[in-house]
Amino acid sequence: MSDIPNQSSGYSGPDRRASPGWHVDKNISITHILTTFAMIVSGLWFMADQDKRIAANEKDIQHNAQSIVKQDDRITRELGSINRKLDKMTDLLIEQSKQ
Repeated sequence: MSDIPNQSSGYSGPDRRASPGWHVDKNISITHILTTFAMIVSGLWFMADQDKRIAANEKDIQHNAQSIVKQDDRITRELGSINRKLDKMTDLLIEQSKQ
C-alpha cells in the first residue's frame, strides 16, 4: 500500500505540496509612507551636508595653495640671501688667499 493519500478522499483544504508563489499585498500602510518619507529626507539632508563639506574643502584647498605660494616666495628670498652671503665669504677668502 502506498503512503500517498488518496486524491478522492474528499480533502478540500489547501494543497501543502504546491509552492505558494509570491503574494503582494495591495494595501499601503502609514508606516511604509513614513519610512519612505524619512529615507528621502535623510538622503537629501546627507546630500546638503555633503555640499557644505565640499565647499569648505574647496576653501581650504585655496588657502593651502596661497600658503604654498607665500612659502615658496619666502624660501626663494632666504636662498637668495644665503647665496649672497656665500658669495661675500668666497670673495673674502679669495682676497685673503691673495695676500
